[in-house]
Amino acid sequence: MLNILKDCLSELFYISPEDVTPEASLNRDLGLTSLDLMKLKETLEEKHRFYLPAGEILADETVEDLLKSLRPYESLL
Repeated sequence: MLNILKDCLSELFYISPEDVTPEASLNRDLGLTSLDLMKLKETLEEKHRFYLPAGEILADETVEDLLKSLRPYESLL
């Protein structure tokens, strides 16, 4: 799942995959805004069929939080 996030963040926002670690802050370390998170949500839905409520992804503060939100979809991979 972490590799999927790394690929999406790299493709969408040109974030180095090495910077995408579980403890990285989505805003402070990776520079993502709420609009960026919504774009990430749309990409995850379109490419991977992961459906996250907008409020959930906006509440995630770190990559680890986002990974926890995506855990229900691990069985689909």
